Order: sequence, then C-alpha cells, then structure tokens
Amino acid sequence: MNPREEGENGLLMTWPGLSPGETRARIRLLRERLTAPEFKRGIGRAVEESVPALESLLVLYDPQVTEPEPLAEAIRPLDGVAAAASVPREIEIEVKYGGSEGADIDRVARASGRAVEDIVRMHSGAAHEVAFLGFMPGFAYIAGLPSELAVPRLDSPRTRVPAGSVAVAGSFTGIYPGPSPGGWNLIGRTAAPLWDIARPEPALLGPGDRVRFLPVSEWKEKPRPQAAAARTDPEPVLAVEAAGLVTTIQDLGRPGHAHLGVSPSGPMDPLAFRLANLAAGNGSGAAGLEFTFPAPRLRALAGLSLALGGADFAARIDGRAVPYFERLDLKAGDELRFERPVAGQWGYLALAGGIAAPRVLGSAAADLRSGIGGRIEVGARLARERPPSADGRRIPPGLAPLPSDGIAVRAVPAEGLPLPPQGLFLTLTPQRDRGGYRTSCSEGSLLSITGGGTLPSEGIPAGTVQLPPDGRPIALLAERPTTGGYRKLAFIASVDLRLIAQLPPGARLRLVPIEAAEGRRLVRAEREALSRFG
Repeated sequence: MNPREEGENGLLMTWPGLSPGETRARIRLLRERLTAPEFKRGIGRAVEESVPALESLLVLYDPQVTEPEPLAEAIRPLDGVAAAASVPREIEIEVKYGGSEGADIDRVARASGRAVEDIVRMHSGAAHEVAFLGFMPGFAYIAGLPSELAVPRLDSPRTRVPAGSVAVAGSFTGIYPGPSPGGWNLIGRTAAPLWDIARPEPALLGPGDRVRFLPVSEWKEKPRPQAAAARTDPEPVLAVEAAGLVTTIQDLGRPGHAHLGVSPSGPMDPLAFRLANLAAGNGSGAAGLEFTFPAPRLRALAGLSLALGGADFAARIDGRAVPYFERLDLKAGDELRFERPVAGQWGYLALAGGIAAPRVLGSAAADLRSGIGGRIEVGARLARERPPSADGRRIPPGLAPLPSDGIAVRAVPAEGLPLPPQGLFLTLTPQRDRGGYRTSCSEGSLLSITGGGTLPSEGIPAGTVQLPPDGRPIALLAERPTTGGYRKLAFIASVDLRLIAQLPPGARLRLVPIEAAEGRRLVRAEREALSRFG
C-alpha cells in the first residue's frame, strides 16, 4: 500500500503492481476495516470519510485529531488482513437495448466491427462487478465490459441524458440514476430505481455487487423518486413572497456518504453561515437559508428573531437598513427584502430556533445535484425547528470579511505539480454553480506541466482544483462530485474556500502555495476562534 498526502486532510491509498481485481478487493477490505468499531476507538476516530475509486481509496481525516504520518502508520497494518470472504450480492437489471433508448449502440457496433445483436449478447452475457460509485449519487462504475465494446466517451457530451440510461465508456458500464449531462455511449435504458432517498440504502448498487443485465423487448418508465419536500408545520413564522434566484435550506452538510456518490453539500461560505447562526442564538449547524441575488423577499407571520450573514445584498426591514451578524427582532407583518448586490455572492439567514426541514442521510442540506431537498419556491412557509433561545451572541465585525478582486488564496500543490512561487493567477468565469467555479488561466504552460488528459478516477477532497483537457481549472466547492478523473492541480486551503465562493464572475485571484501542515494549522486556528462563541 502506498499512501500519499492529498491537500491538508487527505491520504490517497494506492496499490501499485496489483491487478484491477486484487486492487478492488483491497479497497473494499480496507474500507471495512476503517469503519470497524475497534479502529474507531483509537486514532481511527479521526477518519471522517473513505472514498473508493477505481485504483485508490481516499481517506479524509480531521486535522485537529491527528497528523498524516501517524494515521498512515495506523492504517498500514489493516491492509491485506485476511478475512472471511463475504458473498457478493447479485442484482439483475432489465435493459431495453437499442432504439431511442440506446441511441449510440450503432456507434459501438461500428467501432467493434460487430452487429448490434452481438453487442447485446456480449454485454448481457459478461460478468459485471461494481467497482465504485461517483459522478452523481447512485452512479456505479461497473467493471467487466468486454474489451471489444470499449469505446471512448463522446467528443461532445450531451447536455441531458435521461434517467435510467445504460451507457458504456472505456472499460466501464454506467447507469444514470437521474437526468444529467453525460458523455458516455448510450446502449439502452432500464426502469430500475438506481437512487431512491426514501430507501434506508438509497443506492441500488454498491461496490462489490455483481450485476447481470437482462435484455427485454419493452421498456416502461416507472415513477421516479421525488425530492423530499419542506416539512409542513402548523405554526409557520416566515412566508416566502419572492423566491429569489437560488434559495435553499442548508446546514453543515452530510459528510460520510461519498461512497454512495453523495457530495457533502452544505453552505458555500461555512464561516459566514456558522457566525450567522451564532448571532441568532443557535448552534452553529442549525438549518438556515442560503441565497444568491436576486434574493428572496420574506414576510414575518409572527414575532421572530433572525440574523443575516455572508453577502451584502443591502438588506432592509420595512425600508430600514439592518446590520449583519446581529440578532434582529421582527414583528408580524414585517417584510425583509434585499435591494441590490453590494459585495459577495452567497447570503445567509439564520432563524432563531433554526428552520424546520426534513433530514435526508442525517442532514437538512439541499443538494441540487443529488435531488435532495430543492430550491425554496414562492409561497413556501417556514417554521422553527425548536423554541428560540433568549438572545444571540455578539459577533465582532470583520470575522468573515468579503473578498475583493485580486485576492490571494492559499493552496497546497498536488504532488509533483509545484505552483509557481509567485502564485498561479486565475480569473473566474460565468460558468459556475454550487458544485464548482470554472476559471481561465494566463499560464499557457499548465497543460504541458501536468501532461493534460485524464487519469483513473480518484476521490475528490474539498478544495480540489481540477485541470480538464481544455486547460481551464475548476475549483470544486460544496456540491462537488465525489470522484473524478481530471488531473488535480492543487487543493485550496479549506479556510479560504469561502473566499472563492464569494467572488463574482470576472474576479481575479492568485493561488499561493503553502505546505499541507500550514493548511492544518489554519483549520485549527479557525476552530479555536469559533469556539470562543460557543
């Protein structure tokens, strides 16, 4: 086993020299050992997540508990420990091959020099095994595709692939759990529910499962699982009179489910979110609103208290300007509106008592890519989760400053790819969402430095800066994919991720190289500062 550091809090485990099957077995076994109670009672309590991929296992840990060297030494004896082989699950997937459901099967047939009937026979007759999940919740990378059917991804990805599409690319079969952009070759479609958040185990397939594809002559769409709706409460306190552009309920997210392809989600600016909650008198992780501009317009249905934080959108309560990171009291009928963007991109509203919302996989955070939660719509009514505390906490100004153009952002370079000592200059483009911000770079040599192209998919730590083949780096944020095959350029310090999130399109920034140990020190310092407020 070969561990290497990934950013400030990641260890990427690889097994050079082993066959693909041996590597997958090692990954599954080590992941089981990392979650065993006996390991968790010791240094293993630092392990927050382990993300399996094709040839590696990413272990994410709490830098306040341990450093990478002692954790790697504690993990090493777990590798390859003999265990009774568990019997893999066998799951049958009915597939309607070809036709409108398999628009690319003729392309696959031409590339392989075989008839479509042979493609169906060879694909359905092969022994398939789930290697790992990634890209989107419930999306399984299924190994075992016959080499004759190995074809590259499409040159121009589709903007929308229908849910249930069965597709091939490289040496894998994949099934799209929900509508999504995608560049794989569509050979059929299934009605099997790959992802259903109403199930105790939302993903139908998991690493190590054996999959058998059964050809059928008819395909009939089944109702798709619906995202959990906001909970109805008999005593709502806030009415949404205008929904804004992107308004969601967030808490501190749902780490621990990356092995299912589920991103941690949570707020784009965690520090501002925490401080707004503390100002309102809540615990720092209480569910609150996150929004962009145009922002929502809200009306109090009863007396309530709240605090605002994050982006400055010129907040007004019944026409009077109000401060940020201070507890504000509203009476029934008061209207909160945001008049214009002044600074920042993501604003927060912390309702004293928290916002009542259903929990999915232990969190109320909306994850738009996963279909968990959703945008707040006009007419929604929001209730308190619990009775509010008597008062809030005083938050000194300046604890969560909004960034300006040209700001320096600290980042740990990827192994073997040192950033220039003066930093790497990037410009943010309009191509952005909660998953990540695409940038442009004045350094024309980036692709020559990294070699460009793609790699076998690996787990994605927070703050990863990917470099796709077009040479335009992507800073991955709250709803990032859990695995990816683009080259990793650097890992932004977690305390500085909020700075990128709050910058507008066109803003310039400079990635300044730091050591991973410095990133861990910054995490500890921020937590110490927050602990002073409870």
